[in-house]
Amino acid sequence: MAGAGLADDRAIDKALRDPLELGVTRALLLIQNGAIVAEHYGGGCCRESTHRSWSMAKSWAHALVGVLVHERRLALDAPAPVAKWCGSARRPWRTRRT
Repeated sequence: MAGAGLADDRAIDKALRDPLELGVTRALLLIQNGAIVAEHYGGGCCRESTHRSWSMAKSWAHALVGVLVHERRLALDAPAPVAKWCGSARRPWRTRRT
């Protein structure tokens, strides 16, 4: 999928091809207003490739929790909404999600 414009394509190419300056980038997905506007892969990767995400996954999870809290769909001091924990000896589980 092509980027939004020529300058954007050059920046994406640089991110994928210049590991000495920017670090290694194997996949790049840009979403704007809910639509994918650019999708590029480097280093022999493709759409089906899997990647270790480590801290990146934690950042995404925290951002999504923040969105849910902002939309009042999740309360930080409410019991954790995990069905498997309901009725356990540890109940009521209350976790302060920050």
